[in-house]
Order: sequence, then C-alpha cells, then structure tokens
Amino acid sequence: SSLCKEGKIPGAVRIGRAYAVPRSWAEDIAAFNAATVTIKEATELAGVSRTAIIQAAHEGRLEKIGSRIARDSLNQYIEKRSEKYNGKS
Repeated sequence: SSLCKEGKIPGAVRIGRAYAVPRSWAEDIAAFNAATVTIKEATELAGVSRTAIIQAAHEGRLEKIGSRIARDSLNQYIEKRSEKYNGKS
C-alpha cells in the first residue's frame, strides 16, 4: 500500500509483495471507521444532500473529522431534524 511505502504506518514490514501492519494500527483504524461515516453515508442516513451535510459541518452542527463525519453528531443531527419536521420543539 502507498501508506506503507511512504512510511506512514509505523512498524509496517514488507513481506514479499505485501505488507504486514501492526495489529494495534489495524484496530485503531477499525475503531475510527466504526465511530465515523463518510459524507456519502451521512447523506444516505440523514436523507439530505451532500451540500446540506457539508454546510451543517461548516456551521458546527456536525463534527467533521478529516473527511468523515462523527457518527454521534450525525445521530444528534438526524434526531433534531426529525423533531423539527415532526412538530416537536
């Protein structure tokens, strides 16, 4: 992988044509991916446009981490939209 070639994964070792990465790095990536969603996934889950997700992140209504959206903030955003459009304050 390019990350391994560029030395961005500490402890990665080349074995033949492939790389072995430390288990802790793989677990950290899995945890990050479980706690976040892509912008595309956020649009599908919230039922809004990509522009709406990006604007909400820009305004601070969604927490953006790198190019992803924090799942907790997305759940709160969806809940608030649901309350707003279902007549609850």
